[in-house]
Amino acid sequence: MLTSRTVYRISFGAGLAVLILAVVGSTANPLRVCGDLPDNYAPIIAFELVRSTSDLENIFGAELGECRASVISQMDSINRIDVWIYIPLYGSFLTFFLLGLRGEQPRIACVAAYIAGGACIADYFENIFLFRLTNSLGVNTEASEVTRNITALFVSTEAKWIGLGLASLLGGWALAKRGVWWRLAIVPCSLGLIAALITIPAPAVAGPYLSQALAMGWVVFLAIAGREAFRTTSKQL
Repeated sequence: MLTSRTVYRISFGAGLAVLILAVVGSTANPLRVCGDLPDNYAPIIAFELVRSTSDLENIFGAELGECRASVISQMDSINRIDVWIYIPLYGSFLTFFLLGLRGEQPRIACVAAYIAGGACIADYFENIFLFRLTNSLGVNTEASEVTRNITALFVSTEAKWIGLGLASLLGGWALAKRGVWWRLAIVPCSLGLIAALITIPAPAVAGPYLSQALAMGWVVFLAIAGREAFRTTSKQL
């Protein structure tokens, strides 16, 4: 049986790796799109939240050419990193943190951990449809095929973001049961779910702030995981 300290250490290590990836990514040269995407809208998030061919054109441009080919190549590279590195890392960070809360709030923590796992699976499906879209954008493809992939992407993307937001909210709820001051954790831990729900009717409104909103709760989790990872006392889960 794992101890609470062990699962928090796994969570903390994975969370630090996610943070390092985020810092490295923020210092890299920004991806230059071929369309009219707002400067504050991360292209990869905008790609995940496309709802129409015009949304795609805001990222990849309206015509085949060198610009579109370059953006497709960069998007595919980002998504390969997502599949092989980022999803396993953030999935481990979030799931193990929630499992660490199982000793305090077993029902809430277990439900949240299952939801987090489901969100990671949805993320893999999301990447399947992102790759299908980039493949179709590199050649002349029937509009109906692109539309089908956009619809499938919408379902998997919203399942991912809403799942991650809900898991974070439940984690904040479990923390809130520790006492009065801990109830403040609900605020940052709820922002990801709120932003994800807004993307359903208005992706362009919440999309530029979606990652940051979810990160607010994850920063709380990382700080707590770090504290719990180095406690001298531990218990079986």
